[in-house]
Amino acid sequence: MSKARKLLHTRYRVNDLERSVSFYKQVLGL
Repeated sequence: MSKARKLLHTRYRVNDLERSVSFYKQVLGL
């Protein structure tokens, strides 16, 4: 649960779309 909350907080803090996309690509392995 804490991991999911941490990801949500990171998502809201990151306003740069490119950084957000890059982050999710690394996490999801896309």
